[in-house]
Amino acid sequence: MSPTSNTSYSIFGTNAAGCVNTIPALISVTVNSTPLITVNSGTMCQGQNFTLSPTGASTYSYLGGSAIISPTTNTSYSVIGTSSAGCISSIAAISNVTVFALPIVSVIGGSICAGNSFTLAPSGANTYTYSGGSSVVNPNSTNSYSISGSNTLGCVSASPAVAIVTVYTLPLLSVNSGSICSGNSFTINASGASSYTYSSVSNIVSPISNTSYSITGTNSNGCVGAIPAISQVTVVANPTISVPSSVTICIGDAYTITPSGAANYTYSGGTNIVSPSTSTNYSLIGASAQGCINSAVISVSVQPALTLSINGPTLSCEGQTLALTANGANSYTWSNGATGSVIIVTPITNTVYGFSAVDGYCTGNALQTLSINANPTVNILSTNSIICESESATLTAIGANTYTWDNGNNTQSIIIQPTITTSYSVIGIDQNGCTNTSMITQMVDACVGVKNLIKNDLKSIQVYPNPNHGLVIVEISTENSNAIFEIYNYLGQLILKEDAFQLKTQLNFNFAANGVYTLRVLDGNKTMYITKIIKQ
Repeated sequence: MSPTSNTSYSIFGTNAAGCVNTIPALISVTVNSTPLITVNSGTMCQGQNFTLSPTGASTYSYLGGSAIISPTTNTSYSVIGTSSAGCISSIAAISNVTVFALPIVSVIGGSICAGNSFTLAPSGANTYTYSGGSSVVNPNSTNSYSISGSNTLGCVSASPAVAIVTVYTLPLLSVNSGSICSGNSFTINASGASSYTYSSVSNIVSPISNTSYSITGTNSNGCVGAIPAISQVTVVANPTISVPSSVTICIGDAYTITPSGAANYTYSGGTNIVSPSTSTNYSLIGASAQGCINSAVISVSVQPALTLSINGPTLSCEGQTLALTANGANSYTWSNGATGSVIIVTPITNTVYGFSAVDGYCTGNALQTLSINANPTVNILSTNSIICESESATLTAIGANTYTWDNGNNTQSIIIQPTITTSYSVIGIDQNGCTNTSMITQMVDACVGVKNLIKNDLKSIQVYPNPNHGLVIVEISTENSNAIFEIYNYLGQLILKEDAFQLKTQLNFNFAANGVYTLRVLDGNKTMYITKIIKQ
């Protein structure tokens, strides 16, 4: 039976005897309605799950085997439901699942220089999600970034795109610094990059003062150094050479060039001591302690040598006053310390006189030898060293050729008769014309008692031996305690004086030269006896 609604049925049974029950058995058939199933349809992104959610029954059977499906393409799914009464839906519910394709995201990596940023530019989706949080990244080193994309349907790419960002290190620059002399150039040598950019445009610079130059470098990856290198160029001033522009020397002299302003010098003449024979220009190069150089020129003019001479006699007499005159220069200094062109000299021996002279830049010397003839040794001899009043004596000059006495007489000998002790002088001139003067004092005694003594008693005083060799004995006949003995030379000079304390006295004048002497015997202050004695 297939009732469509609840129905009661009676059943009659016939046994084997053919008997039929009189009362039919009744059976009531309750017809439960078949469930009317509905199920959702929808869309999904490829690779995702879709859940079928049927209604209208208690339990369900899914054609796909499960309520959770993962179709890769658009698919229809049927669902049969069973009610709690066990009735199965006669008509399956159909779920149409539309599958949207996933976006395929692509991205291209790249390279940056350290410190720069890189912008990720993916494609294939509508919106993107970046592992770095942003499409602009600032890696310090090479790094990988993943990007997921969603299309307009909200489907997310199955696999993220990966971008590799290579980070190139920046060049680390180094550069030289240094110093140059003013006017020179300096070459900046940078290292650490492939190419360089100079603030001075060129790496060869010629600053006029201390200057700093910045240098940026680019390596082979095109990265520019973050910090420019600095080259410090110190400009050292060239030395200022100080030297006279011109000097004058005397020919034959040397001049020492003494510059200042540098540490060392090089001279065009090979040395700083020059002695040109004609006017010459010399150049010199001075170098400072830092090696900077400068030059200077000095002009050395040459003055002709002096021609010097001395005018004056070359022969003279001892003690004669002479004038010597210097010639050939402007100023003179004589060997005796005098200055001026003329000196007055009185040499007594052979003497060399000279002077040093200065005229402009030249100096010189001149010498002249004065040969000196000795003046004659003039002496005067008296026939009697001591004479009595009214007596005469002969004075004789010796030692020269001609003579002039102070009384005007020009003979060699003169006779004198002074009444008192008197001095006489004579000028003698020798064969060279040299002169000398001598003086003698003629002793004059009153001779009181001498004549009487000699006349009355010639034996009262005896002198012997006479001549002698320097020892003479004077014997007095009577003892006289007041007797005094004096011996005079031919010049009238007293050479010996002794007192007589006995009758016989020996007088020793051995120290005197051989010659004629005068012995004088006095009694107190009165002359008693005068005689000549000869030492031989």
